[in-house]
Amino acid sequence: MNGPFVLVSYPPATIPFMLKRRELPDWVRDEMETLAQNMPEEIQLTTSLAEILQRLHTSLGFLRNEKLKTWLIEDISACVNWLSSVSNTTGFNIKLEVITERMCPKFHVDRVPMRLLCTYVGPGTEWTDANTAYSVNFEEPFDPENISQVPSEGILIFSGAHGANSLAPLWHRSPDVPQGVRRILLCVNINSQEAE
Repeated sequence: MNGPFVLVSYPPATIPFMLKRRELPDWVRDEMETLAQNMPEEIQLTTSLAEILQRLHTSLGFLRNEKLKTWLIEDISACVNWLSSVSNTTGFNIKLEVITERMCPKFHVDRVPMRLLCTYVGPGTEWTDANTAYSVNFEEPFDPENISQVPSEGILIFSGAHGANSLAPLWHRSPDVPQGVRRILLCVNINSQEAE
């Protein structure tokens, strides 16, 4: 989690979000590539900020590589703490999953107050403005240069459709996943019950 976050605003300044660009250590990247081939398809948990370390230790108990497990617990915990500091909430739903195909091919906004995404392995999430999203979804002419991609290993925080702030939601979609590639995606949402 070293390094600053970057506040990006896509013209016309209606889609601000926070992005932390980073590169994982080589040994972590290698181990995560191996994990992508052996991990259960999905790990889900709901937790408070106070219980995050304990809950992650239990949920990631299947990992035999203690060094990787420690690193992953610390990294996910740091992601959750960052989202907590941005959203001023302490309850979260966490999902770590292996993805082998494009799950959401159409651009959309999430029906959540705020979300954090991190692609540990594979291509990152694609995003654009509302006009381009409409054109792509309805197969009308559009400029491909208006579609951007979050760098793999980077951490993205953005507002959803139910955001309680003035930030516009981010139009985004899953990237195309090449055949044979297994993507590992971390998704952290504010606990909707707490946010209400």
